[in-house]
Amino acid sequence: MISIITDNRIPERPRKSVAELEDVVRAVLDDVKKRGDEALKEYEEKFDKVRLSQLAVTPEEMDEAERQVDASLKLGRAVLNLGTSRRLMPCSATWSATATS
Repeated sequence: MISIITDNRIPERPRKSVAELEDVVRAVLDDVKKRGDEALKEYEEKFDKVRLSQLAVTPEEMDEAERQVDASLKLGRAVLNLGTSRRLMPCSATWSATATS
């Protein structure tokens, strides 16, 4: 449910320590490892308040989702990905460019 704020206050989010959050995430992951898709469906309902009939996403749904993403967001994500992959690549060679006519 979405609450409408009428008095310009931002509601406080529940506060949990990192350790508490790690415990919750670890328990969810352990349960999913043990029970698979059934556990995923239960957590989907618990956290996202929806009941899915299937977990797989069709190629058509992926295409539609991609069409809905703003181009500037795609470009920004690509730039971040390039920067990350460049930092992760081992580099022992030096590169140089020579102009040819």
